[in-house]
Amino acid sequence: MRELRNSEVSRTSAQYDFESAEIRLAKMNISAPFSGVIVELPYYTKGTRVTSGQPMVSLMSYDKMYVDINLPEKSISEVKLGHEALITNYTIAEDTLVGTVSELSPMISSETRTFSGKLLINNPDLKLRPGMFVKADIITAKKDSVIVIPKNIILTGNRGKYVFVVERNSAADDRQIVTGIENKDYVEVVEGLSVNDRKI
Repeated sequence: MRELRNSEVSRTSAQYDFESAEIRLAKMNISAPFSGVIVELPYYTKGTRVTSGQPMVSLMSYDKMYVDINLPEKSISEVKLGHEALITNYTIAEDTLVGTVSELSPMISSETRTFSGKLLINNPDLKLRPGMFVKADIITAKKDSVIVIPKNIILTGNRGKYVFVVERNSAADDRQIVTGIENKDYVEVVEGLSVNDRKI
């Protein structure tokens, strides 16, 4: 009877040891709370004991990215939260990614005369990488079906802005214009030009 009791105690003890070993083994499995990409993997020789708290791997999820921006003081009344931004990088010049203005500081720097903000960019194909420099065009206004001309053909005089237009007799005539929204290279013409006018 004593041998049977000793055997039961040994079996129970072995069961506890086995379960304890399974728990310790499960604790050695590492899982991240998000899907991402391994961006740093330090090398450790097999069998080497690693100090507690030592990084084993660095993971990063960058299918969505934040970009720090600094905007000129004159744009503080134009740029709003939620405005769309078109993002390009010289390494992926043929692709344009879309982002939105997610944060804007209300304070203007006294040194640079700029205000800061953040863009949230959708990067599903991981074309942008952390640390890259990008060009961001923030769309503050847009219109469809308007007359647009290059800024560099517009002249300014006493009467305001004007451009030269080729008339039917091949003579050049100066035409006063009123402009609307613009970007770095082009400007909308609100008054003064028709769709088929030939500009010089």
